[in-house]
Amino acid sequence: MSILEGWLATDYGGVGVIHVPAGAAALLGRFHQLVPQGSRVRTWLGNCVVLGAGYAVNTGPDGSPAPAGQAWLYASGPVVVRRGPVDVIPGTAPPSVNIRNNDRLVLAERTFVPSTTCAVEAVLVDLCSCCP
Repeated sequence: MSILEGWLATDYGGVGVIHVPAGAAALLGRFHQLVPQGSRVRTWLGNCVVLGAGYAVNTGPDGSPAPAGQAWLYASGPVVVRRGPVDVIPGTAPPSVNIRNNDRLVLAERTFVPSTTCAVEAVLVDLCSCCP
């Protein structure tokens, strides 16, 4: 993780985000790499850390999966999520009601578009190298 922090400080030049698969969170916590701040987690330099199952695919920059016992961590600039309006389908009540069984089916959906800077750095970490 120090490689990513160094990249954010020197090459990116600002506070960024470190993206971590959920399976690597325990290792980072064990070695005091994470600083809890309320409901958020940051690094000692103040970069935001996103821990999540959404990174479970665990693939490298070229799309290849990480070997067993390893994980890809990424650093990027801040992440911005734009969201569109809620679309309700169907838009009126009559078409959504099934009078045979008194059910109503309505779909509500919204488009989300996440974005970040073009500059992204990745590092492959060994999750087992520090295990006793």
